[in-house]
Amino acid sequence: MTFSNRTLSVDCRMFNMSGIGVYIKNLLPLCISNLPHINFQLIGSYANLDELTVMQNVTVSETNTPIYSIKEQIMLPRLATGDALWVPHFNIPLFCSIPLIVTVHDVIPLALPEIFGLAKRTIAKIYLEAVGKKAHKIFTVSQFTKRDYLKRVNTVRADIVTIPNGVNSSWFQPPQSPLPKGYPPRYIIAVGNIKKHKNIKILCESFASISHIVPHHLILVGKYKHFRSGEVDVTKLQSLAPERIHIFSDVSDNDLQLLVSHADFLAFPSYYEGFGLPLLEAMASGIPVLAADIPTSREVCAHAATYFPPHDQKALEQALLELCNLSKIKRNAKGKEGRQRAQKFTWNSAARVLSKELDSFLSNL
Repeated sequence: MTFSNRTLSVDCRMFNMSGIGVYIKNLLPLCISNLPHINFQLIGSYANLDELTVMQNVTVSETNTPIYSIKEQIMLPRLATGDALWVPHFNIPLFCSIPLIVTVHDVIPLALPEIFGLAKRTIAKIYLEAVGKKAHKIFTVSQFTKRDYLKRVNTVRADIVTIPNGVNSSWFQPPQSPLPKGYPPRYIIAVGNIKKHKNIKILCESFASISHIVPHHLILVGKYKHFRSGEVDVTKLQSLAPERIHIFSDVSDNDLQLLVSHADFLAFPSYYEGFGLPLLEAMASGIPVLAADIPTSREVCAHAATYFPPHDQKALEQALLELCNLSKIKRNAKGKEGRQRAQKFTWNSAARVLSKELDSFLSNL
């Protein structure tokens, strides 16, 4: 790498959110460390970014401006004083004069407009079209997202580079403690915010239909309140198999790893994903994976998962039953195969590629 006095502004306002927040938390510190000759201007909350300020090439510009707001359209161009601005989501400043680098995780509002209101669809369309016209560099987290973005956006002028997400090394470690008392001894786990496209309803219905012949419980980990699209009645979900379906909406990272590692297997029924991080985390934990047969599941898991057609309830019931009845030897064998697959995806390897791309981009400005 060459020495430089370039400054990269980074929109970090989603640092503590799920999904994109995980992406920022894991990649940004590694990129800062990999690029000591680049100055990083982090735009966001001091409280969230304080730990990064110990790095000599980091400054923080404080703001709590909400995402998707009119105010952010005024604030971001004013605060972003670097040579380029990296926005890790598609909510770019529409009238920014410096070069834009954008990460597109998915284009679900365009792909599944029926689950979003008119306002959400319209805003997303404006942003995603603007990214295509204004961004100087675009990153996607999967080849599927790249293809889907090119399919649904009229004009894309920037080079698009796919850099898959990674999984923390801690997920490869055996569980540090047994499950606390009160948890079921055998269970299936599903991880993800309970939105319509996550397909949790069909999972609960399928589990309920076999619950009388298997000892397992179903544990759902994910938030389900205050979403702008397709909120699900979780009470009705639980009533499908009373006292056998459990929902946890606020789980720490450590507790999540413990819950996943002790599960018999992960069920991932979502019919649209930009990537699918829970798949990686489950495979790294050494538990089998049952996934909806969609492009991103195949891209992440390859042959290390069991698949079912996402809208075929009978197929899901059969797959659940087969995995519930696996012997411990076969379950461990599937888990080992998944762990080997997960080793191909690390945040360190993602950060190396991303750092190289950022360095090259800034050097050529």
